[in-house]
Amino acid sequence: MNTFFLLVSLIGSLLAIIIIFLNRKRILQNAKLNIIKKHLDKKIDKKAEIKESSVNLPTGKRLEYKKLINRAEILIEHHETKEAEKILISLLADNKKYAPALRILSSLYLQRKQYSKSEALYNTLNEIEKGENPTTLSNLAFCLFERNQIKKAHNLYKQALLKDIKNIKRYTNLGQVIYVLKEYDEAVSLFKKALHIDPRNTDILFMLADTYLALKLFSKAKETFKKILQYEPYSQDARAELLRMDSEV
Repeated sequence: MNTFFLLVSLIGSLLAIIIIFLNRKRILQNAKLNIIKKHLDKKIDKKAEIKESSVNLPTGKRLEYKKLINRAEILIEHHETKEAEKILISLLADNKKYAPALRILSSLYLQRKQYSKSEALYNTLNEIEKGENPTTLSNLAFCLFERNQIKKAHNLYKQALLKDIKNIKRYTNLGQVIYVLKEYDEAVSLFKKALHIDPRNTDILFMLADTYLALKLFSKAKETFKKILQYEPYSQDARAELLRMDSEV
């Protein structure tokens, strides 16, 4: 009888350990996903040089359009996005190649996770800009990434990087897509280049450590997790990964 209760107790303890491990794994995976989402570029770049339209507008209409764009931006700032959307759609109904309206509405749809609509508008905007705006390229790539068109996203992120080599997000965006494609050595190279720009960026260090794990370079992964703790001593995710690696030795 005592043996039976001891066996039940051991099984219960084992199940508890398994549940704790799975929960910790899920938490870590969610943390990594949040890091990825944070680095994928989906914001409007206010400083980007964008042509107003491929069609010349009369002065009066240009001023009218500008007022409506300003109105839409104010509405968005006040979270009145439905009204802003109506204004932007009306502008595009009048001129489907009016770039400022395309830029704002595509970003609005992106933030709402309406990736199909956003992609269509970014495609039009990218055609107007002749593929020269890295922010448009990156945001279009993000839409494709979210719709599981990974190879197309990869090509666009690569173009964005070539046009904006000093922007850290260009390296991390491309690196993450390449990681998904399991081209780990190239991902390591990109994350290292990003760290050359910002050596203390712990999000990128996590990406690098995860890539080392995928390559089974455990000593390098461990070294990278320790580096994270140098910059963020209270990082529970880094500590959990180090504990897990120590337990598997």
